Amino acid sequence: MYSASIFLNDLCNYKCIYCYRHIGKGEIEKSKVFNILDHLRKMNFSKISFAGGEPTLVSWNVFEAIEYAKKLDFTTELITNGTNKINFDYLDILTIDIDSLKENMNEKLGKSKKHFIRSEKIIDEALEKEVKVKINTVVSKINIEDIEEIAYWIKTKNIYRWKVFQYLPSIGIAKMNKNKLEISKKEFHEKIKRIKEIIKDWNGQFIYEDNDYMSGGYASIDPKGHFYVSVKKDGEYKTIDIGDVLDYDIEKFLSNKYINKEVFLKRSKINYMYFNSEEI
Repeated sequence: MYSASIFLNDLCNYKCIYCYRHIGKGEIEKSKVFNILDHLRKMNFSKISFAGGEPTLVSWNVFEAIEYAKKLDFTTELITNGTNKINFDYLDILTIDIDSLKENMNEKLGKSKKHFIRSEKIIDEALEKEVKVKINTVVSKINIEDIEEIAYWIKTKNIYRWKVFQYLPSIGIAKMNKNKLEISKKEFHEKIKRIKEIIKDWNGQFIYEDNDYMSGGYASIDPKGHFYVSVKKDGEYKTIDIGDVLDYDIEKFLSNKYINKEVFLKRSKINYMYFNSEEI
């Protein structure tokens, strides 16, 4: 019933200024991904997300890993910027980030000026193929005023889940841009309150996570094949490597001092109940 994310590589063709990709860790080998998927299934994981960097830029075919995961009966998710061709076979969820509808803001955030226009076309293609679509949005100081416009757009699409995050300065580029992007927990929740008013008649799932909630609540795997978590220590958010996935069983993972067991189980339960209550 558990959910995990594999961050396959540190390579991306965008330069998002809030990105927490693992610069310097390269990419994970395809054979190791397959071994990790086998191991996660034994640990009772049932949903797997493939992310990056940009996961479609690995030197091997990421869609082979998605096919293998599907054959292991995982719910499969690809988190992508949509700049490369997507094979929707064996894919249950397409996740793409929308942080603004405006061309100038997307450029400012380190994306392509046409990111939203291209993303909307890919979203429509996914929906036509009956693949569920999830939108991720990061709220920072420079795009906080654009979030309400996204909320109105969300209402026009058959999006199954909109996930909104407080900008997290935990590692890499994201940490470098802390002064430029950081917003308070209060500012974040004030914006969430406004969003809730806008989408109150929307049928999709709205999930939002501030930095405190995110810390230690994910089963995240880096390009070395190691579990890692982001935790707050001495007033700063830091990313901590907690060891090779293949050295863990589920009891060892849930009892790790850096894992927020309550949040991890709550998040996994939401996913499990949704994807086991209806046909995808």
